[in-house]
Amino acid sequence: MRDIFFRVCYTLSCIVFLSGSISAFAASDSAITVSKLRIVIDDVTYEWTAGGRYKAKPTSGIADSSDTRSAENAGALSFTAVASFLDIAPGMEVSLSSLEKKCRAAEIRLERSALVYAAEILILPSRKNPSERTVLATVSSGFFWRFGGGNSWALFGRDAIGGERQSLTVIAGWNRNGLRYERHAIAGTGLFAGSSVFWHGPASSVSLNPVNGLPDSFDFETSVRTGWDVSPDLSIGTDIAFTGFSSDVTRRLSIQPFVQWTRYFIPETTVRRGFETDAELTVRGYVFPGTDLFKGEFSASVHIPVGTQSLWATRLSAGAGSPAETSGAVSAAGFDLLSVQDRSIRSGYTELFARRFMLSSVELRHRIIRLAPLSGFTLDIQLFGFADGAVFVEEQTSALKFAESTGSGARLLFDNPVFLYLTCTYGINRFGEGRFLLSGTAGY
Repeated sequence: MRDIFFRVCYTLSCIVFLSGSISAFAASDSAITVSKLRIVIDDVTYEWTAGGRYKAKPTSGIADSSDTRSAENAGALSFTAVASFLDIAPGMEVSLSSLEKKCRAAEIRLERSALVYAAEILILPSRKNPSERTVLATVSSGFFWRFGGGNSWALFGRDAIGGERQSLTVIAGWNRNGLRYERHAIAGTGLFAGSSVFWHGPASSVSLNPVNGLPDSFDFETSVRTGWDVSPDLSIGTDIAFTGFSSDVTRRLSIQPFVQWTRYFIPETTVRRGFETDAELTVRGYVFPGTDLFKGEFSASVHIPVGTQSLWATRLSAGAGSPAETSGAVSAAGFDLLSVQDRSIRSGYTELFARRFMLSSVELRHRIIRLAPLSGFTLDIQLFGFADGAVFVEEQTSALKFAESTGSGARLLFDNPVFLYLTCTYGINRFGEGRFLLSGTAGY
């Protein structure tokens, strides 16, 4: 009898446990409504409700959205700037688990934007309606001045001008002088635009021509960019690049439509938060007005954390261009596989020029130390091993070829607000040909 009693109790407890688990799972996947967003930026709180209306609430009271300048901190980020990173809006209907992932993805975007010192996003239950939630986003405005440099030039700039997502950068040096301006979330929409102008002098140098993406020597470049941020992770736009006054239009002018997409893979368990895998995809085309030449390429990269200090990074790139107008010639519709940072074979080949190609690269990175030489400044020292491989159709001969490299490298990463990166690598190919490279990149 006692045996039967214990069996019945055990069975009932299992049923209760399973029903509770199923109920919790159903609750996490049941549809809820985001009733409002409360965004706290430094000492100002914004209440964003359905209909696109928001209010700024300083410590002294509440000001309507039509007159919030008195409530806002002039040195802080604006409501529009922060909201553009969230991908969450009042009235949104979504499951609770999906909303949790959206909140974590928004935290990552804000942290990587270099516009905030810290960001935290929480989901608060409603006191009146169990199917509604309030999203609370708390951010502290970051340091907006920018410093950096490259090969014989220095960079100085300012981000978050007027509290908005707009930046102005000035570059001056021995072989590059000019400025760049860009603005996102124009008038609170997904519209973005930008422009740049540079003089490559007084010293002459070889760099990548923005018109065709190939190594070249030129004096002047300017570009105009416009497009639409469909979401915080998806952008569609067009670049128009003009370089000098060469008689060759493929070195002078191009129109480049592009798509950029980012995805954060948020783990189901909060224990793994902070170690998210992310992926990026970029597609770009090149059209040269007045010619029959064109080309397009894409690159996709994935970053997978390995422990707390290491990262597995892999990238796949591919491209194809129209045949050269003159048989056996090198044209702007081709691809240089030696000179493009983060998309090259890092070994001792003297020339790799392709009409069509597929290139893969992997790196295992390990941060050996993080230093803080000054308050607010950080320096990461990173070691990594790499392997590159490419299959391509050679431009001049149309022959199918293979190239590769394996090696190791080190990176010095001065992060926000310095943005100064230095990468040193040494790679060798199957013929024993090695190459030492020094570049100003943080890696793909």
